[in-house]
Amino acid sequence: MTETKQAVILAGGKGSRLAPFNTVLPKPLMPLGDYSILEIVLRQLDRAGFAEAVIATGHLSEIIQAFCASLEERLQIKIRIHSEKEPQGTIGPLREIPDLEEDFLLMNGDILTTLPFPEILELRRREKTLAALAIGERDHTIDFGILRLDQDGAVAEYREKPTLKDWVSLGVYALSKEVLQWIPKEGRFDFPDLVHLLLEGNRRIATYPFDGYWKDIGRLEDYEAAKVDFLENPNQFLGEG
Repeated sequence: MTETKQAVILAGGKGSRLAPFNTVLPKPLMPLGDYSILEIVLRQLDRAGFAEAVIATGHLSEIIQAFCASLEERLQIKIRIHSEKEPQGTIGPLREIPDLEEDFLLMNGDILTTLPFPEILELRRREKTLAALAIGERDHTIDFGILRLDQDGAVAEYREKPTLKDWVSLGVYALSKEVLQWIPKEGRFDFPDLVHLLLEGNRRIATYPFDGYWKDIGRLEDYEAAKVDFLENPNQFLGEG
């Protein structure tokens, strides 16, 4: 396997859905047992062979910086902080981060997962695309009766509150440095904006389907569930005895 090198972790959001905790603690530092979610992610990257993690911060940046300064002493991975003055979205910060590698991992800093990060980088390299994203299948229920009409506008089929299955983005991406050319020089720019531009430019985007453990802790109910899951079996996330 090609050596993995660099990850960019997005840790600048305010975490409004975690209020009131977000007023004193950045979302990536929300605790799961004895660890924060950010420490878990950094330990996973460290064990996976990543040499450097660049953490893009905004809200309560100084707290994240102080936390990482103490953590770096216990890990092999180099930790670099990039603090944005204004919110720039999920892709916008990349235009200001110096020394990006030719390809790198980009991920949200509030994810508890067992996803093998190096594999999505390897997928993008094999496919020779500008971007690859981890995806998972999720069920969602429509809270209405869904109708299908015939050509005359009469009801042909009726389904009450059906459960549908769709592919969703898991907030973990492998990117070529070439994507910087697609990012506007200023203003907020999110990953969906990049996807739309790449598709409009007929650029293929690879996908890495993943059916293992994944949870976004951005909502209180998901955060509480993640705490239970982590405490029941921390080894599945940390890979340590």
